[in-house]
Amino acid sequence: MDWTTRTKEWYVHALADTSHHDSLQEVIIVLRDPLQRWLSGFAQYASGWVLNASRFFDTATGPGPEFQRKTVQEFVQNYNWLTERLIFDNLETFDDHVWPQTAFFQDLLPDVPRRYFMLDNDFEREFGHYLDLPVPSADLDRNVGHADPGMRQIQQFLRSRINTVPELLAAIHKAYHQDYEMINSLR
Repeated sequence: MDWTTRTKEWYVHALADTSHHDSLQEVIIVLRDPLQRWLSGFAQYASGWVLNASRFFDTATGPGPEFQRKTVQEFVQNYNWLTERLIFDNLETFDDHVWPQTAFFQDLLPDVPRRYFMLDNDFEREFGHYLDLPVPSADLDRNVGHADPGMRQIQQFLRSRINTVPELLAAIHKAYHQDYEMINSLR
C-alpha cells in the first residue's frame, strides 16, 4: 500500500499501538482467492525453505552440499504419494503465507466496521476509487511469485495435480472453508 501513502498522505496505524484504536472509523481487509493464495504461499515456502536450503545451512551446521540446493525439476521428479500426502494433510502449517486469511482478522477490532476488497483484476481500480486515489503508479508493490520462474513452475505443477486429483481440491476447500464462506458472504 505504499502508493496510498505517497499519493494521499494516508496514515496507517500500527495495530500494536492501541492509543489510536478508538479513532479508527473502518478496517480495510483485502482477501485473496484461497486456492491462489495457497499455491503462491506454498511455492514461496518450497522455494525458500526446501529448494534453497543453502541459505540456512552450511556443511558445519547442517546438511551436506548434496542437500543444500535442489531444483524445481528435482522437486517434481521426487514428488510422490508420500510427498503429496504430507503437503495436503498439512495445508495450513508451512508458514503464515498459507494460514487461513480469517485467522489474521477474525478477532481484530471486532467493533470497528470493516470494508472488504478482493485481490483480483479489479482490485487496483476498486480500491483506488474507494479511497479516492488516482490510478496507482507503475511501481505498485506486487507479490513477486509469478515473476520468479521456480515459484511459477511449482505453482503450475501443483495446480496440475489439483486439477487431476479432485481430492486435493476438496482438501483445500475443507482447510480454507472459513475463507471461502467469508468471500461468498461478500458477493
